[in-house]
Amino acid sequence: MPRADHRQRFRLLPSLAVLALVSVVSACAQQQIAPEQPRVEAPRQAPPAQRAEPAPPPPTEVEDGYRRVALLVPRSGRAADVGQALLNAAQMAVFDVADDRFVLQPYDTQGTPDGARAAMDKALSEGAQLVLGPLFADNVRAVAPQAQAAGVNVVSFSTDTSAAADNVYVMGLLLSEQAEALVRFARGQNMDRFAVLAPSTAYGRAMADALRDVTARANAAVVQVEYFNPGGAPDEAIKRLTNPSASQAALERQKQELAASPDPVAQRALQRLQQIQGSGDIGFQALLLPESGQQLREIAALLPYYGVRPEQVQYMGTMLWNDDRRLGQEPALVGAVFPAPSPQSNDYFTRRYGNAYGTTPPAIANVGYDATALAAVLAKRNETAPFDARALTNPEGFVGVDGLFRLRQDGTVERGFAILRVTRDGAQVVAPAPESFPSAAGS
Repeated sequence: MPRADHRQRFRLLPSLAVLALVSVVSACAQQQIAPEQPRVEAPRQAPPAQRAEPAPPPPTEVEDGYRRVALLVPRSGRAADVGQALLNAAQMAVFDVADDRFVLQPYDTQGTPDGARAAMDKALSEGAQLVLGPLFADNVRAVAPQAQAAGVNVVSFSTDTSAAADNVYVMGLLLSEQAEALVRFARGQNMDRFAVLAPSTAYGRAMADALRDVTARANAAVVQVEYFNPGGAPDEAIKRLTNPSASQAALERQKQELAASPDPVAQRALQRLQQIQGSGDIGFQALLLPESGQQLREIAALLPYYGVRPEQVQYMGTMLWNDDRRLGQEPALVGAVFPAPSPQSNDYFTRRYGNAYGTTPPAIANVGYDATALAAVLAKRNETAPFDARALTNPEGFVGVDGLFRLRQDGTVERGFAILRVTRDGAQVVAPAPESFPSAAGS
């Protein structure tokens, strides 16, 4: 039965590198639905990928002309609420983008590797040509051998790059991409010395490592990292951060650690640190605070007391800050910056989701929408293999509700984030998200 004529659609524009979300208003004219309407971009034909193509899938019993895409998410278990949000967002994308040949087939992974394997078995037996999900890295690793054997690509929602494989992509919001955006902004402000004050959690340590890696490639350096117990008093860590002798000792420790590593990135970071000498003052120009909520406000209030003043040091956050509308209530955080998707398209999606489901979506729901929209767009191609690696890794990329993104041939994702600055009245864009990737510009 045909869908209602008023539904929103993406249309493929062969002469452009974009997919625009539009509404049909007449037989000969189309326009955007609303000024803040997000755009999702459609690819030009990309050159063949260097990444190895999976073996062609074996024949299935489902050969009826439909494009069948499996959605593997936890509908039960520890993350059922997140799985439901991903399914909600995916259904929105189907309504917005897909044609009548597109079939989204959800399967419950239960949030476990065994559940993911069972869901993958069922998806493949029912003719899935592309798999979206699973959510957790261990689930992704569990289904990778099945997908590879069947010649089916997987676009997972994980943020763990180690889960990427020959036919497995990770599309989550990577910490490395957030660090890239922050360092790019800071280097544009002539800042090259960074410090990190983070909770001693897996997230805090991973964000510190990501910043180290990115600065080493950007002719900059992380000169000091201090950790505090999550939920505990951060005073001692702040004292170490601001004590000149402690700072110099931390700098020397980092030099020794880097000197012991054969990694080329570590050696570049060491060369940069060798140029930095302790001056008796705070030795950094930008401070990363990968924390949120009340703990973040308490830390921000303490930092000026210990001499880390926001007028002298650029406070920086992560995407954890994007969900906090009260950051500007803490005076010390006014002027701090953080990476985020373009607020225009992101806010539009959030409002639509809230209207449809009566709740605010978690950030991962955006990824579920974009992944499904990508699949729906590629499904419209009149080709026998619409979801092959060449199509998925189109170098022009796509623009979805989380902004510009493209899947790399190594299975990771590259994104273009905006930089937002905290004000007393909310967050304002100070560096817009890029509209194209450098290597694709002018192509």
